[in-house]
This record gives sequence, structure tokens and C-alpha cells, in this order.
Amino acid sequence: HEPPSFLYPGTMKPEVALFWISRVCQGIKDHLDVVPPIFDHCTSEISYEAEREARDLYWQVISDTHSMGLSLQVDLLQGAVRRNPFIAEPHVYLAELHFQRGDFDDCVDETRTALRLFYNMGTHWDKRVPFRQWISHTRLLLVRCVRRMEGKPSMPLTRDGVVLTNELVTEMDRVSPIRSYPNVSLPRDHHVVAPLILRSPHA
Repeated sequence: HEPPSFLYPGTMKPEVALFWISRVCQGIKDHLDVVPPIFDHCTSEISYEAEREARDLYWQVISDTHSMGLSLQVDLLQGAVRRNPFIAEPHVYLAELHFQRGDFDDCVDETRTALRLFYNMGTHWDKRVPFRQWISHTRLLLVRCVRRMEGKPSMPLTRDGVVLTNELVTEMDRVSPIRSYPNVSLPRDHHVVAPLILRSPHA
């Protein structure tokens, strides 16, 4: 636009665009050699109205986090998930809220769901931070929740409180959600390697 309507970089509010992608995916699936796992392997559609409502509920939490309680944030994010079950980011924030409340089982479930959706889509919906940052943050959150479930501190630390980076990377590999989803459809000769986004500078 001349001149642009918003100051750079804008509000970074997610766009409403998956509804038509889901329709395209369903329309071409019978002509694909390999059907991608997105939108339930291209068998489901989302309406424009549902996607917009999900986006607005999600953005309400992002915009008003400090003015609403945890329960309301959870309710709004769960409403976003019900309306658009194909995006990962609401699950990430639900996991954070569960972690804050000490609900570590639910935190683990939400982080694994989020990572499955991120990996299925191969990109992110909320563009405020890069894809790799969403992945690393979610994997770290999964480690912290699992360790708390095991009765350990959320991250491996020295006696002085310094994070043991090499051990943390090992923990991220140990709890990799890829190994927790045996029903993922992959070619028989395909070998999955969990991406380690966070790496030690001494590795």
C-alpha cells in the first residue's frame, strides 16, 4: 500500500488464511503421491468463521494477559483450540499455564500436542517469533514439565544454580515427542531424527 496502513512491523496478529488452505488440501489429496498430515491428512476443513473466532480468542489472551486470571486464559485458549484444532500455539500457552499451576501431566500433554502440530504443519501460525524459536521453547517446556513430574528440578542445575547445557540437550532428546507418536504415517524406509534446536556451545 502507498502509504502503508500500519507502522512496521504491525501488530503481528495472525491472519485468517487456513480455512482456504484446508479446502485446497482436501480438493487435491486424491492427486497426491503423499498426503501431508495437516488437516487430518487433508480430510477436514475449517470455516472462515471458526478460524476467525479462534484467532480472536487467542489474541485476546496475548493482548490482555496481565489483566485476566489464569482460569480465564485457559478457558479462552481452550475455546480457540475447539474452533481451530490445527494450530499449535494455543497449546503452547496452555502448557505454560498448566506449568504455572503445577498441573504437570496436562502440561506434558499440551506440549506434545503442540509439537506434533508444529511438525505436521512444518511452519508456525503466530509469526511473532521464528519457527525454530517456537520449537525450542516448546521442547524446553516439555523437559521442564517431565522433570517436575519425576520429582526433579525443572532444569538440570549445578549447586550454584547454573544450567547444565549439555545435560539439558540430552534431556530434550530423551523426552522427544516424536518417539511418543507411533501412529505417525511415514514411509517404511524413513528414519526420524528429532531436531535438537538448543545446542551446547561446547558440543
